[in-house]
Amino acid sequence: MDPTQELAQFEPDPEGVGSLEPAAASATPEDDPQWIVWPDAAEEAAWAAAELTQMTTAWWP
Repeated sequence: MDPTQELAQFEPDPEGVGSLEPAAASATPEDDPQWIVWPDAAEEAAWAAAELTQMTTAWWP
């Protein structure tokens, strides 16, 4: 099976017909809270790099 088809099954609109209405943009930050709050950008970047490393090593033997 084509890898893009394997991932497409997890998309909310895999056929791309646009049946989902986009959510209205909010001007208040309370409507879009962060799940994880980092004390500084360097720690956030280090975490993101570690997550990407874990994800890519899982895909490539």
